[in-house]
Amino acid sequence: MKQILTLLAALVLAMVLSGCADKPSDAQTKQDAVDTANAGLVDKSFFELVTAKRANGWEKEKTYVVRYDMQFRSTLGYAGMLTALARQMEAEPMSGGELGKAALLMGISMKYSDAALVKPFREWSRENQETDEYRQTVGRFLSEAPADKEHARQLMLLGAYDILTEDAHIPLGMKKGDPYAYWTEIVYIKSEKGWIRQR
Repeated sequence: MKQILTLLAALVLAMVLSGCADKPSDAQTKQDAVDTANAGLVDKSFFELVTAKRANGWEKEKTYVVRYDMQFRSTLGYAGMLTALARQMEAEPMSGGELGKAALLMGISMKYSDAALVKPFREWSRENQETDEYRQTVGRFLSEAPADKEHARQLMLLGAYDILTEDAHIPLGMKKGDPYAYWTEIVYIKSEKGWIRQR
């Protein structure tokens, strides 16, 4: 009887282990989801992770897809993010050197020559220009520039606005500590050595 029970326990354990192998583990997918989110965020220093929940997983054409819903908390207000990103853009070496940077600024200028596109940013700037946060970030960034560079810095701020608001969907009014929702879908393929992340 003891041998039968031992055999049954071994069979149950084998079934459990084989069942686990039918999909990537939660530990693996969660770490991959966090890594993917950090790489996808406009700047991971702007946010801290609050929760990462496996929302779903499904087989698809000999692969396994896993979706994670994530909640981040902002570490800076919008003005701080905007200025930090504009400084990064300004400092980043570009192919073509100064000519490349001039081309970038021209592209930003052309895109935002449409008053309707730039209106939300202008209104936000006007409404916030007297706040301490704005003065210490955007205001300082603009005031540091010599007169001949101020226009270029205004365009850098517009470029940063484009990345933050248009691309990353970060709201103009975001405050430090506000939530920011993000999700990832990761695709795995099964190999002899287990599940391997495909993308």
